Amino acid sequence: MATSGSKIARILDRPDASIDPTDMALPGYYLYQLSGQENYAWSVRVSGNWRFTFLFEGEDVIKPLGFTITEAAQKLGVSRKTLSELVHQKSSLSPEMALRISEARLEKQPQRSA
Repeated sequence: MATSGSKIARILDRPDASIDPTDMALPGYYLYQLSGQENYAWSVRVSGNWRFTFLFEGEDVIKPLGFTITEAAQKLGVSRKTLSELVHQKSSLSPEMALRISEARLEKQPQRSA
């Protein structure tokens, strides 16, 4: 079963309203703190084995991808302007963009200092 764009949009919108990782613990999200070397990260279920993974620092959620807007736009197959407007809240998340984000293979890891 395909995940609806509205569920993805809700998941992507929720971190902005969160001040604590447990604020992401909504019914059906299955909040989980990762273990092992990734124990600083959290995830919620999108669908099946698909997860939205994020970091939480202080009172701000930071996605642990480390991409520039240009790099992420290229991976998503959209223009830099389109993604920049979305990131800076000058446009809303469309169902098509939500699906692009959920299906993207964004695997770049953040540089963590020791």
